[in-house]
Amino acid sequence: MFKQYIDDDSKWIEFLNSKLETDFESKKEKEIFKNFIENKEYKTITTKLVKDEYIWSIPKKKVLNKNHTDKKRIVYSYNFDEMIVLKYIAFLMYEYDYLFEPNLYSFRKHISVKQAINRLSTYKNLKNMYGYKVDIKNYFNSVDIQIIINNLKKDIKDKQLLNLTLNILENKKVQYNNEIIEEEKGIMAGIPI
Repeated sequence: MFKQYIDDDSKWIEFLNSKLETDFESKKEKEIFKNFIENKEYKTITTKLVKDEYIWSIPKKKVLNKNHTDKKRIVYSYNFDEMIVLKYIAFLMYEYDYLFEPNLYSFRKHISVKQAINRLSTYKNLKNMYGYKVDIKNYFNSVDIQIIINNLKKDIKDKQLLNLTLNILENKKVQYNNEIIEEEKGIMAGIPI
């Protein structure tokens, strides 16, 4: 899958069309995606990925304020071109959608939180039910990546895709406050895959 599609122009157009059809991106973001893909700017990365020659930049760590609280959230990002390629790889990974539980509504193709609300609204006696919100402190960054790695090795048969994912997860280097540091990053909130 990875080698077959990572540099495939028609698959990139399919990815672009999926982005243009959603409400998740702003008009400006859609235009940026469109220009990037129509100008085939991804080729500078994907042609090297096919040959196993691409070296990812060091991700940047950002500490953001959570809305209306004093809590902080840590997210990571790669440079602009790499982030679009990672979003494309996440798009390709939808073939692994069957691994998720049916009641997972995030990060899935053609499934959204809106559908979860619609599903809940069909429940009889909904007014007699209760809900709760759980906020696990530093969730993404506290996940033990060894558990994830073991599952990835078991479930992902595409060796190039597996190696790419493992390299990103296992690399402890991050750029923070203009310094390169090493830290346990977990599954890195903000990284599309």
